[in-house]
Amino acid sequence: MKGIFIHLLLLIFSNQCLVAQTFTARISAKTIGKNDRLQVDFIANNGALTGFKMPAFRGWVVLSGPNITTNQMRAGNVVKQQTIYSLTLVPSTTGRLIVPSATGLLNNRPVRTSSFTVDVKNTDHVQGSQRPQQSVQPQGSLFNQPRQRAEFGSDQYLRPGESARDKVNQNILVRAEANKSTALVGEPVLVTYKLYTRLRSQSKVVSQPSFSGVTVIEMTNENPLATRESLNGRMYNVYVLRRVQIIPLQEGLLEVPSASVENQVSFYSASGQSYRDMYYKGPTQPAEDIIVTSKSKPIQIDIKPLPPLPAVGPSEFSGAVGKYNISAAPTKSSIETNNTYHLVIVLVGEGNLQQMKAPVVQWPNQIEAFEPTIESTDDKTYFPVRTRKSFTYPFVVNQPGQYIIPPISFTYFDPAAARYITKKTVPLPLMVIKGTAKRVVTAVNNSSQSNFNNRLLIILGAGLVAVIIGLLWFRERNKTPQPIVAPVAAANTPPLEVAQDDTSKYLLQIRELWPGENTATFYKQLCNNVNGFITARLQIQPAQLGGFMLKHPAQQDALQQLQNLLDHCSLGMYTPIYTIDEAIQHRLKAIETLSRIDKEIF
Repeated sequence: MKGIFIHLLLLIFSNQCLVAQTFTARISAKTIGKNDRLQVDFIANNGALTGFKMPAFRGWVVLSGPNITTNQMRAGNVVKQQTIYSLTLVPSTTGRLIVPSATGLLNNRPVRTSSFTVDVKNTDHVQGSQRPQQSVQPQGSLFNQPRQRAEFGSDQYLRPGESARDKVNQNILVRAEANKSTALVGEPVLVTYKLYTRLRSQSKVVSQPSFSGVTVIEMTNENPLATRESLNGRMYNVYVLRRVQIIPLQEGLLEVPSASVENQVSFYSASGQSYRDMYYKGPTQPAEDIIVTSKSKPIQIDIKPLPPLPAVGPSEFSGAVGKYNISAAPTKSSIETNNTYHLVIVLVGEGNLQQMKAPVVQWPNQIEAFEPTIESTDDKTYFPVRTRKSFTYPFVVNQPGQYIIPPISFTYFDPAAARYITKKTVPLPLMVIKGTAKRVVTAVNNSSQSNFNNRLLIILGAGLVAVIIGLLWFRERNKTPQPIVAPVAAANTPPLEVAQDDTSKYLLQIRELWPGENTATFYKQLCNNVNGFITARLQIQPAQLGGFMLKHPAQQDALQQLQNLLDHCSLGMYTPIYTIDEAIQHRLKAIETLSRIDKEIF
């Protein structure tokens, strides 16, 4: 039995390596200076990443991010997908700082990246620690247009008593503009940085804005040349420095950061020049050259939370904000048994589809379906960004016949309508005839089927492993001494006192627990003690806790904390998702919750 179990694990591991669904992290350097920037990337490969949770960066300041980049690569029938969450950090202190791990769900499986230690030196910069910064605009003079006399006005001349610096500040300014002052969490906001100038200058961006608490999508700038705009009654040449769509990740006041532009301006003497000469005669040698940096003022946007889901209506919110349509269809109309086919669900619309979950399909019996591949394309010439996102589900039908895939629903929030909207596909009929293939696991004819077979083996193997682990856990659990509650008729003391003796034992054992390198063992012991407490104190089985909560609404808060604790234990026993610090917090929470229930219940 043990040998079969080990071979099964090796088989599953080898197939998982072929699929290569990973969630990893990388940093730009392991040693930096106190004024250097650190690039951090959290990378999900070949899977749909949802529920991304950014860690708390103690000792760091988040300059920008997380910025989301999605890439798809196709080689024949094999599609490789990669999603990257990028952040830029600067240290707030020196010494050894931790870049903690991030968590999420990769194809609905809890995952966690590794953490890193960065040595921050007490010096401004460490050679090789910084990646070259990408400039949105070309290097050099960005707005130095060929000279045209008709545009060379009197503002370029200095009169007696005038200050060149004051004149630059009066005639050149940088502005940050947002298309709205109030938005919802997840609602796209357009931010545009512009240079307004009435002077001929050589100007370049010297400080790009660094965003925090938002997802940033760079928008395509179709018109890099100057336009003419009126501001406060004066006409300016206007250049767009940067256009971004930002998606707020949390409620509160969001500050749009500043951008800085360095302007080199040449002024000419107005002495002896008539107004006609200023406009129509070419200027002589400059009387003064000056370099002035113009900086935009930060603006604030009030980010409000999404309204609660209605009690009657949408029950599965996708996380999308905007306006969308959904459609679904199989890739082939002729379907045979024991062959691989694909159902494609397509979402098209405008807004935020960055972290939405894959739609849920209610598959009929006799149809085996597997995790979808995801492809996304964005049109960044429009705001909000126009997105087309497709989910391709492989499936196999085991028996011939007439099948119907029920309508597939998709719920999003429409800011314009100020309500949640659910769109549904039409029911999809499938007419399946008997195929010539014996079983899909033996009919390997192309790379797509091979990939599907790997997934099938993984799911079957994972199911067997879960059953074996469950049996082993159940056997070990039965070895644990169970609390014995004496019958009332044979006891000289009230049953409550017997339960109190038992609960104090479980609380004492939990206090003595301490997580080591193997947190799975810690959570198993914690789960055994919590289950024992429930049996002794509440006189129910742990599986009956949900019904017990309904019968005791006055204690629902404490009982819900107990249920949450059991959920953490179940997750910690079989997945290495929690750190030692988090395990310690769960231990303290267990002591607090069990002590509270011991006092409040009954």
